Amino acid sequence: MGGGYKSCQCYHYKFLCGTVTHIHNNNSHVVNLIKSEIQIQGTVCTSGRTGMEVDTCRVRLGSVRHRFLSGILNGGMPVMAVPYIGRFFRNRINERGIHTIDDLVQRLSPLNRDQIDKALSQLLQNPRKNRCVNSPHVPMKHNPAADGFYHVADVNRCAYNKVIDVLRFAHRAINFERYGFSHRATFPNLPPKRRMGAARDDGSRSCGCYHGRRRQCLAAGCRWNVSGGQTHCLPPAGQTKGFEGLKDYKGQRQEERPSAAQGGLRYRGGWRVPGDIPTRAITAMFY
Repeated sequence: MGGGYKSCQCYHYKFLCGTVTHIHNNNSHVVNLIKSEIQIQGTVCTSGRTGMEVDTCRVRLGSVRHRFLSGILNGGMPVMAVPYIGRFFRNRINERGIHTIDDLVQRLSPLNRDQIDKALSQLLQNPRKNRCVNSPHVPMKHNPAADGFYHVADVNRCAYNKVIDVLRFAHRAINFERYGFSHRATFPNLPPKRRMGAARDDGSRSCGCYHGRRRQCLAAGCRWNVSGGQTHCLPPAGQTKGFEGLKDYKGQRQEERPSAAQGGLRYRGGWRVPGDIPTRAITAMFY
């Protein structure tokens, strides 16, 4: 069964990357749900190397797809039921007349790929974006001395990616009413997920937070740069991957999207300078 596929353990179910081969607790209802959704493309597994998109945003009780299939999640639930949609984002979303997961799906369904990316990146702007925060839960691989300082991205990557997972599921769910959706929503060309944490260089997470502090900058494994009479703390040479910006705006690395708008953002040595920036206007497409 599923010959040649790599077996993976996905929470309390064991799959051959999409095909149920064994299940604990004799939960036949869930088995039947999964078997009946063979038309839903992709895999239930969230780790391994068999052609799967590995998401580093950890979620209790399984992936978004797993939650829908097992009845943990459905379209009638409040948007806050989507992983990483906390109170802050819930309130911002509710202000636009979107209260349930189905409301969000139906509101986004008429939009094209670029419009969805723009809408979600604006809607899910981090409240402390582009600031340096002290977070002991963000270790830096290149030097433990940098632990605790983190340059916050413009967009909440995990919330964005989980909403994309919801839209993917809605698009693939032929029996949409079973999962609490009021209409069949189609998303034939969704934007890709935002860059996973592993693809962001360690230096981009912390080095910009040591501006004006040469000793801490060097101790953290960063570069101390002097140019035009100004000093900068930059990621180590060779590191080029920073966080992505909002749609139409530059991200943390200035040269990554040279044609995008700078929008008042400051850069030194090609890297974003941390500091307060205003919340970009939420797209009118949500009204």
